[in-house]
Amino acid sequence: MRKERHQQALNLSQELEQALTHDHPHPGQLQEAGDLHATLMKLLKQTSTAKGPRVTLDSASLTLSTSTSTAEAEEHPQEVREEEEDERHLPPQEHNLMYRRKGSLARLRWSRHIKERPAGVAISPWTSDIFVTGSDTCRVQVFDPSGRQVNSFGSRGHGDGEFLCPIGVAFSLVSQEVFITDKWKHCIHVFDTEGNFIRQLGRKGKGFGHFSAPEGITTDRHGNIYVADTCNHRVQVLDSDGVFLRELGVVSSQTLQDGRRYTKTEFNEPTGVAASMDGSRVYVADAGNHRIKVFDGSSGERVLMFGSRGRNKGQFETPECLAVDPEGFMLVGDSGNGRVQVFRPDGTFIRYLGTRVNTRGEFGWVSGMALSRSLDVVVTDFKNNLVAVF
Repeated sequence: MRKERHQQALNLSQELEQALTHDHPHPGQLQEAGDLHATLMKLLKQTSTAKGPRVTLDSASLTLSTSTSTAEAEEHPQEVREEEEDERHLPPQEHNLMYRRKGSLARLRWSRHIKERPAGVAISPWTSDIFVTGSDTCRVQVFDPSGRQVNSFGSRGHGDGEFLCPIGVAFSLVSQEVFITDKWKHCIHVFDTEGNFIRQLGRKGKGFGHFSAPEGITTDRHGNIYVADTCNHRVQVLDSDGVFLRELGVVSSQTLQDGRRYTKTEFNEPTGVAASMDGSRVYVADAGNHRIKVFDGSSGERVLMFGSRGRNKGQFETPECLAVDPEGFMLVGDSGNGRVQVFRPDGTFIRYLGTRVNTRGEFGWVSGMALSRSLDVVVTDFKNNLVAVF
């Protein structure tokens, strides 16, 4: 019986792979894939008995594999407990299916309160409220998940907590603070979660911990801060207090006797940055080179690069922002092409959001992007004064 179920599961996995080969599936194909997946998961649960190896579905290849037997589990109980804890998180194959099931066009759009050229966006890890920076009016607006404004803070000026051009937003899980990059003040403003100013990090310059028109910003669970130091053509990594740790993308550098520093980097105005929660991977939108680059968080070595200029799958026109989910799936704000592209962890194209085909999408300019815990995709559109949710 177990052998028959395993063969049935194998056949279903092949059917599921076939159902997901459509670049632009219609609703009937999406329903078919969903039904196949549900049936397959039920069958795998029946096949994986307590007295035999567990059968699972591989996310990338959609093939079946077996894992620890009962005897092995008794020898290594700690490993099994860790594996069971991991199962509480959404498995990679579910991420793949969730992105494929999303509609090509946004299911929720709001612009009633967005009248100030929205730039960056981030979702509070504590309340799920959505923080949106307004680069024109120099405010930060806070919305609940339904789009109702619940707070705003900031104003234009040169004083503490005042902006000249707020762009990126990020949250520290360690200090429970909000970090906002200011492109024309060349610094990072730090606020509490209610919008009260605390301190400022950095100033204009080329040295360590100094910035030139910074845009994207993110953090990891250790409190480290990653900043797209756009016009210095690098990414800087700071600790939770803003102390410089290292830089990414710098090929060579030279410091003159008068203190001036010259660098050669592989970036051309990087604007977006994301990081895995443990800091092991750093993802960069190299906007001027129309590419996405992935770095090892410890060594700083580039481990993946993809993209070129154009409108086809995997091609970009000034990709300005990106978001990465817990499994490493990448969503890229293909700003100049007015769309979002979704990729597997290895850089393989999955689909578009914001358009059904490889033409210009529904957005005027994708300026910011964030992912919720349930993998809702929140996009800000600078030109259309719009926030959209997929």
